[in-house]
Amino acid sequence: MKSSTPISIVMGATATGKSDYAVRLAQKIDGEIINADAMQLYKEIPIGTAQLSKEEQGSVPHHLLGIISFRERWDVTQYLQHVDEIIAEIQGRKKNVILCGGTGYYIKSLLWGLDPLPGDAELRKSLDAQYDHAEGEAELHARVAKEIPEDYAVYAYNRRKLIRALEVFLLTGKAMSTQFSPPKEMRYSAIQYHITRERACLKERITRRAHLMFEQGWMDEAKAVIGAGILESPTARQAIGYPIIHAHLKGEISYAEMVSQISTKTWQYARRQITWFTHQHPDAKIVCPES
Repeated sequence: MKSSTPISIVMGATATGKSDYAVRLAQKIDGEIINADAMQLYKEIPIGTAQLSKEEQGSVPHHLLGIISFRERWDVTQYLQHVDEIIAEIQGRKKNVILCGGTGYYIKSLLWGLDPLPGDAELRKSLDAQYDHAEGEAELHARVAKEIPEDYAVYAYNRRKLIRALEVFLLTGKAMSTQFSPPKEMRYSAIQYHITRERACLKERITRRAHLMFEQGWMDEAKAVIGAGILESPTARQAIGYPIIHAHLKGEISYAEMVSQISTKTWQYARRQITWFTHQHPDAKIVCPES
């Protein structure tokens, strides 16, 4: 545990209103917000990852929003190194820390530390070459679903985690999700808020947000980054929507079908997030925003 001063964690599925809630909380408790969404780290895709604008951020300082290029690979280890430093710096100024986002593995790792399971650099290199690209993703999903269904149920949303699960399975013969035992003491004391919505409401919010993002210029943003290679990027290619927009730009699907597919894909992701936060953070306070 780094400090006896608790940090606040605002977690939940996409489009539930986490960012707005975190801003209001920060204004109330004199806090600063640290991003805990892996895709919102990327500076070239603010619209497609629903990053708050400067106006929406208001007077609340935000950290780790749009700080790296999609050409860079970031992992949880790098993320934790930066977050630990930022938390210490914020608390050193006697301000309160609010971690806000929907990347569950980042949040869990911050609280409990990284998994101590074995790894093999050569094996990982081989698995990356085989599966860490668009052409190998379907085969990766099929293999993990068949050989390690326990891990597939937990990590299906994240290609990097599936590869890591396969690496651990090949080294140990056991599912990764069944082996990690968290330490008895959390790295940080924390007050946890799980932002939720009634499911029909959330589905409607997801669709409405997709339309709004295109009104804000998502198509132009997507054209630029697709042309610059985001679909082949190390980790940013996992951002929802860009392959679907690419299909529309190639004339393969209509505008309406594009929006429908993005909304469906986002809803599927939201359902996985709901499952993760419900099971991984059972002690979090459930918050149902009114608007």
